[in-house]
Amino acid sequence: MKKTFLLGLGAQKAGTTWIYRYLHEHPECELGNIKEQAVFPAYFKVGDAQKRTLGKVKKLQEELTKFQRRVSQGKQNPAADRNLLDRMDNLAAEKDLGYYVAYANRLVRQNPDAKLIGDITPVYSSLNAEQLSEIKQLLEGAGFDVKVVFLMRDPVERCYSAVRMGHRRDKAGGKSAGKAGPHAHFARNATSDWCNARTRYETIVPDIEKVFAPENVFLGLYETFFSTEKIQGLCKFLNLSYIDADVDKKVNTSPREEEPSPEQLAEVRKFYDATYRFMAEREGEDVIAAAWPHYNRSF
Repeated sequence: MKKTFLLGLGAQKAGTTWIYRYLHEHPECELGNIKEQAVFPAYFKVGDAQKRTLGKVKKLQEELTKFQRRVSQGKQNPAADRNLLDRMDNLAAEKDLGYYVAYANRLVRQNPDAKLIGDITPVYSSLNAEQLSEIKQLLEGAGFDVKVVFLMRDPVERCYSAVRMGHRRDKAGGKSAGKAGPHAHFARNATSDWCNARTRYETIVPDIEKVFAPENVFLGLYETFFSTEKIQGLCKFLNLSYIDADVDKKVNTSPREEEPSPEQLAEVRKFYDATYRFMAEREGEDVIAAAWPHYNRSF
């Protein structure tokens, strides 16, 4: 029987970490220990790929140091060795997608009874239809049924959550000293290329639907996704048995200590007006107005 490959496209800050953890613990899934493989931006030279690649190099260097220590001490650690192989394949796949397939096949061998494996990397939402088509052909050529999941969040809220996450990471890395909080320059960041590429659902969704058949695409709203009914729907879509889900548990959240000014919120709302209008036309204005707090914000 064919395995299902879940290609999680995002959106960033729209529940992907929650989905990964739910499926990672699901007995019918094998997602490995790398939630965001982030291979294709580097392969296609899209966005901030260089920064991500350097981060992978650092992680691999750390694993190699541990491996060197194990060898010198004559110690065995199969789990750590698998993690090293995963990191090696993940970095090599940026130059040769054959290593991406090799990693996927290793997940299958690790858990032959699993129905689903996958890769949930929100930055993939910035890939275009041609690039998504190449990924689909790669995975189908390797014998997988490919299914796509994409959740969408109120653009203003999604952007502010992403900006807060960046500030949190800078703070953890000691890079935020003297910097104003994430609220201070929200509009500048929210309208930047890196936010824009992840938020333009009016571009992302049509590209997805150009490549994947409707029965292989799961689209949802972050604000209404966390319910037993919706998780059951996701499991049905992925051909998985439903297991109880803690829909009230929040993961990967960033502190929200201060709010952007009304002027900044209005500027960002105006910038993404086409996105709001696209979703209102697609899902119904009543649905979007009820789900997205900034839909009716004046600008």
